[in-house]
Amino acid sequence: MARSRFNYLTPENLAQYIHTMATVTDNDLAAKFITDAERIVDAYVGAGPRFYSDLTGSNTNTITSGASAAVVSGTVFGNRRPNYWAKGGHYLELLDIPGNPTSADIGQSRLITASTSGQVTLLSGFSADIAAGASFWLHQESAFPRVWDSDPFGTPQLPDELEQAVAWQVEYGIQFGSEEHGLGDSAVATDLGGQVQSRTYASGYSETRVPGEARGLARWVAPKARAILRRIMHNTGRLQG
Repeated sequence: MARSRFNYLTPENLAQYIHTMATVTDNDLAAKFITDAERIVDAYVGAGPRFYSDLTGSNTNTITSGASAAVVSGTVFGNRRPNYWAKGGHYLELLDIPGNPTSADIGQSRLITASTSGQVTLLSGFSADIAAGASFWLHQESAFPRVWDSDPFGTPQLPDELEQAVAWQVEYGIQFGSEEHGLGDSAVATDLGGQVQSRTYASGYSETRVPGEARGLARWVAPKARAILRRIMHNTGRLQG
């Protein structure tokens, strides 16, 4: 099953938010579009304290190789509620394999897609079976979930706005192609005073702004996504220009 890098939205669920995606059959390509959208959304919302702390552990079972999902058991996973370890872009990376210190799998990481008490499920196995006793590193690549993104039982949850915002960002990138990359750029269109004020593109999209207004990352983000992401933005430590 294809997954995006941060696992905020699956290709299968994309059609629930964007009806024109219902006919998409290349889920690998869809996952790449979603990954691009996730990175933009993460950057726009801002970095916050991540929910998952970096941890190391070792597997107590053999991790099967191949493209299919693989289960990893280990004491580090503890007795947690279902899918505790499987929110956002949470990864397991191999650090060492006993008896095989030069394995090509060392340094490789896999997305955690599900978990139960004492074990996690990876999106896929590695190139070879990994015997019990290998050491691994658990680390969170995505901005979400953050330390406060959890249910009353302490299980991490992604904000409700996130899936919708990512879907809108995918739609925005596909609909306007490279056009949105120039929004707010003083080289795009100028009035007599040399300030960008408005531009209507061939696609029908138009933008108007106050002359001289500073435009940063927001110009890359879908307007509808910006609207619903305001509640979960993290502004601490940001420089205001």
